[in-house]
Amino acid sequence: DIIVNGGSVISARAVSTATQRVLHAQKVDQIFTTVTSEVRQLLSADRATLFLVDKGKNQLWSRVASDSNPIRIPLTAGIVGQCILTNQPMNIDDAYQSDFFNQEIDKQTGYRTTSVLAVPVKNESGEILGALQLINKDCKQDNGLFTAADEDVLTSFCDHIAIAVEQCKTLESREMSMMESKQEIENLRIKMESSEKMRKLTRSLLSQQELSSVFESV
Repeated sequence: DIIVNGGSVISARAVSTATQRVLHAQKVDQIFTTVTSEVRQLLSADRATLFLVDKGKNQLWSRVASDSNPIRIPLTAGIVGQCILTNQPMNIDDAYQSDFFNQEIDKQTGYRTTSVLAVPVKNESGEILGALQLINKDCKQDNGLFTAADEDVLTSFCDHIAIAVEQCKTLESREMSMMESKQEIENLRIKMESSEKMRKLTRSLLSQQELSSVFESV
């Protein structure tokens, strides 16, 4: 009931629990926070970010909290962008030795990025929906480096993320359609009420004209 991961051990039950929590998300926004919380604990990473593809804007976007503004970067930016571009995991021991790593973010924040693991999120048809990126594995685990076993665990986890994302998009699309249908019904009701009021007004005016004609003839 355990997955041996280099020098560390990951409980199969923990993996199952993490994936089930992701699959229970009802909205895409919920997936971001659930995924980052679960995968950080699962693979002993200091940071985790889920990026999703925005085809319309040719960007990757993420959200650090459900009520926060989305973070957007160019589709092929950084290590995670290269992961999307090549459709392959990127396992890097030292980010500063990678041509794809943007050091400016570390310089601005004072944070020091070392190990990075990015894995694409793909649906069953192979379409890339996004990528999940982990940063800085705990130095007490595998010398702070992500292993091949980590890649396997994260790849499987990303398969479940893809299912959750598509489920949430379907639910949100249905909710939007229902809201639009309700709005159309409400607009029709208002239009009918307006038409009925106009008919009543017309009848009232005609009645007044008829009365006026009767008085004039007397």
